[in-house]
Amino acid sequence: APLTLFMALALENRNVAPLSSLLVRQALNYAVDRGPIAKLLGDGYGLATDQMAVPGDDSYDPALSDYYPYNPGKARQLLAKAGCRCCRSRLLNKTLSPRRSKVS
Repeated sequence: APLTLFMALALENRNVAPLSSLLVRQALNYAVDRGPIAKLLGDGYGLATDQMAVPGDDSYDPALSDYYPYNPGKARQLLAKAGCRCCRSRLLNKTLSPRRSKVS
């Protein structure tokens, strides 16, 4: 059976602004291009998922697959709706996808 290694970015304190806003947390999900990051970290074999399970696991739910697709435009809209101007300028003025180079 293939080995499953799970890596996650956890936003620890959701009680402090701006992470206390559901809209900001949703925007972060849309702002990050997880596919290339997973490929880079997995040396070409990584798979980005929106859930704690991967295809083939009993708890995997295909309905949750690609729940937050990479969509920086939608991220900008959500940040604007949340009234988070400082986040919008800092977060989305840079490309949030990995460099296309190998990690040494």
